[in-house]
Formats: sequence, C-alpha cells, structure tokens
Amino acid sequence: MSVGFVTLRDFSESELIFDETETRDILGFFFQHIRYRLNAETMNKGLRNFAQGLLVEAIDATYALGYIEIIFVTAYNPGRGMLKALSKVGTKAARHWFKHATDRNLHNAKVAETVRRQLSLAFKTPMGEMLDGLALERTVRRAIHAHVQYGRPSKSNMMWG
Repeated sequence: MSVGFVTLRDFSESELIFDETETRDILGFFFQHIRYRLNAETMNKGLRNFAQGLLVEAIDATYALGYIEIIFVTAYNPGRGMLKALSKVGTKAARHWFKHATDRNLHNAKVAETVRRQLSLAFKTPMGEMLDGLALERTVRRAIHAHVQYGRPSKSNMMWG
C-alpha cells in the first residue's frame, strides 16, 4: 500500500499531448459524476494540464502497485476515448514523467480502479473549483496536491486499459 501526498506534474504547453476531446475523455474517466458538465466546458491549458497530470499519476501509481498485484485484477473496457488516451501516452509521453512505469508498461498502459477512485476523491475539489472558475490558472498547479492512499487491488477491482 502506498500512502502519501501526491502533487500532479506541471507540464509546459509544449509537453501537453492531449487535445480538447481527449482531455474531456480523461476528466470524464476520473470524474464520472460531472461528465455532463465537461461537454459544455472549454478545455483550456489549465484543464489540459490537470487531466494529463492525473493520467500520468494514475498510470505510474498503478505500476507502483506491482506486477503480481496488477495481474489479478479483472480487465474492463473504459471506453474508446480513454483507450485512445492511454495509447497516446505510450507513444508520446516522456519517460522521465514516470517513476514506476517502464517504457514497456507505457505501450500497454493501464489504470487500476482503486487508483482511479482514489485520485477522483482526492482531486474532486480542485476539479470543481476549476470548472467554477474559482481557481486561477497560474496558481492552480501549486494547490493541486492531495493525500492519497492506494490500496492493494482485489479480485473484484477493475483494470482500465
């Protein structure tokens, strides 16, 4: 089990690899309860940065759980848009963005449901503030860190990707 504070990586504009549609898919994957709201929002640089940071953290945290633990998780299809985003990470992501995922892992990137759920809960407030316009884009990155506890996946947990 990994416990600690997570600070999402801050990407420069040239490092952002997801377009507006992919950003919506990623945010909808993590914040399913506001998926309807995301369709009406413009995906600005701050939201693109946030979505990419969440996805990089989710992939890395999944592989931090360990290979043996990951293989016991049931596979599930998260949707075409999210599969496209996971595939894009494998081809366009910089290796130094990850601590635990290897190049080989990235070509078949996965996100454990326990990781998705924890990140969704931990970053629910910053996500809402960004959509409500309460968070300033230049200061939002400093405020986006949360206490996250990733549990061991059980046979009933799902694997996305």
